[in-house]
Amino acid sequence: MAIAEFIKSVAPKNQEWLRLASLLSLSGLFATSALIIDANMVAPIGPETLAGLGLASTLYAMFMALLFGFGSAAQIALSRLAGASDKQKFSQNLAVVLAAGLLVAVAIVPLARFNI
Repeated sequence: MAIAEFIKSVAPKNQEWLRLASLLSLSGLFATSALIIDANMVAPIGPETLAGLGLASTLYAMFMALLFGFGSAAQIALSRLAGASDKQKFSQNLAVVLAAGLLVAVAIVPLARFNI
């Protein structure tokens, strides 16, 4: 009984949270399904190609997890500063986050473009 009462008391307050969590979960599902679709496309080519895709998929998943973690941390930090109405620190931190993102993009895009 105590668990059911707790769920009833918490559920109405967390509907917005559940909606956002479901959207983030859907985003992860789409990213995973892209890897599955890639595997189905290259499977007829041969086992070596499929093994290469498996290795690349692992690196892709690790990189995306890092990006998602850094993005979430930046979003949390920036929203706290925006909520505190500290425009000076918000602007400084936003500039740092954007510069870091641009630096990572400039470093990673040529690697992907030239198959390094």
